[in-house]
Amino acid sequence: MQILEMLGSTLKVYSRVSLERKPKMRLSNTSQKNIFLSFYSESEGKTKEAAVLVPLFYKNDSLHILLTKRAQKVEHHKGEISFPGGAKDIEDNSLEETALRETQEEVGILSSDIKILGILDDVFTLASHFLVTPYVGIIPYPYNFQSNFQEIEEILEIPFSFFLLEENYWEGSFSYKENTIPSYFFQWRKDIIIWGITGHIIKNLCNIVKNNLLITEPGCEFFLEKR
Repeated sequence: MQILEMLGSTLKVYSRVSLERKPKMRLSNTSQKNIFLSFYSESEGKTKEAAVLVPLFYKNDSLHILLTKRAQKVEHHKGEISFPGGAKDIEDNSLEETALRETQEEVGILSSDIKILGILDDVFTLASHFLVTPYVGIIPYPYNFQSNFQEIEEILEIPFSFFLLEENYWEGSFSYKENTIPSYFFQWRKDIIIWGITGHIIKNLCNIVKNNLLITEPGCEFFLEKR
């Protein structure tokens, strides 16, 4: 069975964390758990719903993940690395529809070309007060991506195996309103550092892959090949 089929089966039974239901967040770092719940509770009444797509695809028979570098013209998170996505519109019937619509608007991937595998844990943006639901999906490749340059400066195609290797990430922190916020950091290029909720979403997905599909670091590239 291909890795994406296995991942899809896993996500169907994955017990995701929904902040709307306010369970204990299943994070490996206790301080991260407390920070997420604390800031989410404080923001009630100001919270906005949002969704992102975590696009997976095979490039040269190796599983990759698509990310974007946000333009300086956007209102929130200028220049940061993120997944395609955004705020829920009143016309959206669901958050999945939000993720699909925003993906098409930002990078030109048609909704009909995306197969949703499942949903990951909710995350919360501290500065912009978005409650974000991440959807994992498969996209065809190669694809004629069409960047919306008002929102997206660059599309990044990164091997998924990069994120599975412990040597490629570290746990650090950033400051927000006199608080020290723990975060996961990945450095893809000298000018590309992935952190914040994007880093958390990726780490969550990596943990699911490692813990449920029993993929280990040595030879992880082999397990992620298209066969």
